[in-house]
Amino acid sequence: MSKFLPANQNFENISSNIVYHLLRLAQIDRAVAYSILGNISSLLIGAVSVFLIANYFSLEAQGYYYAFAGFSAIQFILELGLGQTAIPFASHEWAYLGFSKEGLISGNINSEARLFSLGRILFKWYTVSAGIVILGLTPAGYLFFSYSHSPLVEWTYPWIVLCLLIALNLAVMPIFYLLQGCNQVASYGFYRFIQQLAYGAAIWVTILLGGELWALPAAAASILIWNCIFIWKYQRNFLFFFFNSHCDKKLNWWREIWPIQWRTAISWTTSNFTTVFFAPILFQVCGPVIAGQMGMSVAMNNILLALASSWVVTKLPHFGILIETNNQRKAKTLFLKSFLISLTTICLGAFVIWCLGYLLYSNDHPLKARILPPFPMGVFLLGTILNCSTNNLSIYLRAYKSDPLAILYLVTGILILAMAIFLGNKFGSIGITSSYFLILAFIQFPFSLLIFLKYQAN
Repeated sequence: MSKFLPANQNFENISSNIVYHLLRLAQIDRAVAYSILGNISSLLIGAVSVFLIANYFSLEAQGYYYAFAGFSAIQFILELGLGQTAIPFASHEWAYLGFSKEGLISGNINSEARLFSLGRILFKWYTVSAGIVILGLTPAGYLFFSYSHSPLVEWTYPWIVLCLLIALNLAVMPIFYLLQGCNQVASYGFYRFIQQLAYGAAIWVTILLGGELWALPAAAASILIWNCIFIWKYQRNFLFFFFNSHCDKKLNWWREIWPIQWRTAISWTTSNFTTVFFAPILFQVCGPVIAGQMGMSVAMNNILLALASSWVVTKLPHFGILIETNNQRKAKTLFLKSFLISLTTICLGAFVIWCLGYLLYSNDHPLKARILPPFPMGVFLLGTILNCSTNNLSIYLRAYKSDPLAILYLVTGILILAMAIFLGNKFGSIGITSSYFLILAFIQFPFSLLIFLKYQAN
């Protein structure tokens, strides 16, 4: 055996080398690994939460739970894409910056000043957004739920507390977008992984204690506590940079950021949050029970979408750095490899989810009442595969500080919601999922691919 192995090598070395090369072949670095772990934990947390909700919630309370989640997603609309826009902007500046031995940001003076200016813009924007959540979302949600009030569910105080905690979490979000833009994606992935665990634990404990709708406020509180711990323990110097530095060269938000921001706001919001409104639509049309089925199915699809997108979204800062340093060919090669892995992952995941749902219905399991039937679920999953593909194309184009897919996303987002409302009234969940798939299959995906190829050719 020794003639085949170097003297200083053993089976453990070979095994570790094989694992290393397999991970490298699959494009799994620390950032992707943490992202996958976070999304897998989210999937497991979601599965356990589904079980607990099914056993501890009434059907009416489940409807309110997912309607809460859908309605509170409006907070992401308030961002108007600024956080996602900041990531490629920060990455282009980070190409000339780094951390000193003391953990402080240093490098090109102009890039340092522009990064500081970008950070101050984000903190001001998100502070105002937090105020809008408290003064706008809270009363709007109160009126909405009062209109469909169920005397069997106490929802008033959980909703008010949830909105307050959402606002506080929103105010500290800029630091996490800036971390990603400065290519600290692995650190952000670690933060997200622990956040998911805290989120799940808070929901489970609250449900087991009989808290029902207090589960979401408890989860939001756990996120706020972890945000404070993570920033203070791991990113204190990074945070202080944006409050202690002096900025002589400012970014012009109106001329530099806004032309990209409004496009990113449209494409990112419509691709990630159009489905969130499916449950509230069914809540009004079919009642809380069917809305709960849709809400749970949307949650499963979104987790799968986030998991499959990990290979591309974690490399956005790296794409930006490569493009800024004129390594476009390397950036394109890296993207194509990541895209293929992402597409394979979501296809396999969609097949597994559909099979599990089919087994529940074919065996008449009680949990079948908590998710969509096989046909609308299958249509929904096909739409999610197409959404993942177009989303990955958009992420890569965003690395060029551009978003040529914005108008297309705006048109298709409006069409999806309009068709969902119209067909949802007539056919329920089948009408909504069919609207989603048809618009993606015949308009959004083919035109996104054409625009992407044209952009790359030019």
